Amino acid sequence: MSDYLKGILAIALATTTGYLLLRAIDPQRSLKPAGNLAISYGLGIGAVTWLMQILSFAGIKFTPLSLLVSICVVGLSLTFFGLRQGLERPRPNPSSLADDLLERRRTPGDTWAERVLSVLIALEVILTVSLSLLTPIEAYDAVAIWGLKAKATFMAQGIPTEFLLDSSYRNYAYHPDYPQLVPLAQSYCCFLSDHFNEYVAKLIFPCFWLGCLIFMGGAGERLGLCKKERLGLMFLLGSVPFYSSQTIIGYADEILAFYFAAGAIYLYWWVRDMRVGDLILSSLLLGFAGMTKNEGLALGLICWLIMIVLTIRDSRSTTVKSRWMLCGLYFLIQLAVQLPWLAFRVYFHLSNDVVNKDALWASLHWSTLKRLVPIFYAYQTQIWGLRNWNLVWIALLVVLVLRGKSIVKTDSIYLLLPILMCLLVYTSIYLITPRDVVWHLKTSVSRVYLHFLPLTVFFLARVYAGLKYRET
Repeated sequence: MSDYLKGILAIALATTTGYLLLRAIDPQRSLKPAGNLAISYGLGIGAVTWLMQILSFAGIKFTPLSLLVSICVVGLSLTFFGLRQGLERPRPNPSSLADDLLERRRTPGDTWAERVLSVLIALEVILTVSLSLLTPIEAYDAVAIWGLKAKATFMAQGIPTEFLLDSSYRNYAYHPDYPQLVPLAQSYCCFLSDHFNEYVAKLIFPCFWLGCLIFMGGAGERLGLCKKERLGLMFLLGSVPFYSSQTIIGYADEILAFYFAAGAIYLYWWVRDMRVGDLILSSLLLGFAGMTKNEGLALGLICWLIMIVLTIRDSRSTTVKSRWMLCGLYFLIQLAVQLPWLAFRVYFHLSNDVVNKDALWASLHWSTLKRLVPIFYAYQTQIWGLRNWNLVWIALLVVLVLRGKSIVKTDSIYLLLPILMCLLVYTSIYLITPRDVVWHLKTSVSRVYLHFLPLTVFFLARVYAGLKYRET
């Protein structure tokens, strides 16, 4: 029990660091306290693991003292750092007035619905968190790719270069090139609890799951949804069986889903409200997505390409120069976050086993297109896979069929584009994979869909909000 308490304190310290970072970037903090807490957790874990990379590359051993001192120095610097200067103040959200009116007009039926949804969400949280903390790390990837690296990091008191380069490990796990956010975060909790405990290391997973639910509630409020609707949004996401099961077994895909959803949603808010704080937060969160999995690098580039499209679209604007400067800043922040590990990979020649030069050249022939048949077949099985996804993908399909034309005319398109571009990128990867494509699809396509699940749920909420306020 004491190990759990120390692990929780480590997470609280990281969250505090994230809150200081959030306050420095966005002093107005457009979300309510609960939503800010969820984002602070994601920012804090990302910031702490980035700092751990810098310490390791500088030759400083990981110890409770070195980590605490480093985090405290960063925290004090953020407290007094003058990032508040020059940030735009947010515009009043016109939907907030509608939200207040709805809250005042609530009927007894609404109150009953809120209570039922609150109980259901509480049961989801209790079940998922309890199973996460009681289930050992035993799934193959959770052990081979994340758990072993976390333990090796703990034993080496730094990034375990020799372990990653060891041929035995490389033959076993194939992924020494994977980014280090997850194993560093796991080992961080263990360093502050004095010894390695795989149950303490798993604390980060239910916290990300819970953080995503809370963030969705706060994001729904910024859309102008009433309390009942926000609870329904949280319940819809929390009730997806595959999402909670990946949290329980300790897979990094649910963490990537958090960072990608939050980063893409903040980019959407920047499109809507033009607050520089939203743009900086988006780039930071997407940078941490790139620190989580290799796929996160592509997801960050997707959002950057969307921003380029926005900048080109507004090329006749009098502020076009500042737009291009913001576009460059957006890319540079992501690059700065991901640069330490990218430099490590280049230095030690760590290439990916799926996406590499040899695989690309080998796929340049017409027969590769035959893979589209099993790829699209696997995709459609996910849409109708109610045991894994409930009604989320069916709802998305219905919305695209019924509201496709109107979505293109509203800012909802900037939520739909990242989802569609994700599918395009992953389809390209399946086309060039050197492995058997059917096996590759069976073992990964569900986790691929998980990457944009929370963003899809928010997109559905945005379409609903448009209908609610009678947008054309």
